[in-house]
Amino acid sequence: MSAHASAHAAPLVVKLGGRALETPEALRELAADLAALAPVVLVHGGGAEVSAWSEKLGFPPRFSNGRRVTDAGTLEVATAVLAGLSNKRLVARLREAGVDAVGLAALLESGRVPVLASIGSHAGELLNVNADDLAGALAAALRARALVLLSDVPGVKLSGAFAARLDRDAIAAALESADVSGGMGPKLAAAALALDHGVASAHIGAWGGPGSLRAVLDRRAGTTLASADSSTLSLTTAQPHA
Repeated sequence: MSAHASAHAAPLVVKLGGRALETPEALRELAADLAALAPVVLVHGGGAEVSAWSEKLGFPPRFSNGRRVTDAGTLEVATAVLAGLSNKRLVARLREAGVDAVGLAALLESGRVPVLASIGSHAGELLNVNADDLAGALAAALRARALVLLSDVPGVKLSGAFAARLDRDAIAAALESADVSGGMGPKLAAAALALDHGVASAHIGAWGGPGSLRAVLDRRAGTTLASADSSTLSLTTAQPHA
């Protein structure tokens, strides 16, 4: 199936985060996975880089329930890093690896891969949006065929073990559990939002090299989150761009 033909299918929404995907080598490997799964929309964070620049500029990072507390100074840093340095660097590395990536605009019909920074606006003011929240809302709005939250976290850990699958009720219970803290809360909330708006499944997993994205989607790695009556996942695949 050509990339242009597959562009009419529901897109796959993938959120990138964590240090496992910061190297050019990892992005080149990820590019091969993405080429076989078009159409794809990428959402990226950049929390470590935002924190580093905030520290340098005198704005100590603060978090609440896994989300960054963003004052006026931190907002300027987050905007500059996420919508500027981080987004442009990611797009450049993906394009160098053969992915027709483009920042800012959704251009799925032309077979491109939009790469969206997690900066929004309200009432004329910029907002630093949690990237997991953005990915979940985007998947819901696009009626994505699946949502993947890909980072350096292997999955959802409950009672000392990683869960292979959670249904909607189990997600709600996990969000109330002491086992879920830090950044896992926003990931589970994003998955719940996507499922509640008709997305067939969401997946939380780690990047571990070539084939990692497919392994997470095929439920061979990570944690799959799906409605109680969802037992299968159908993906439209495409061959890499010629």
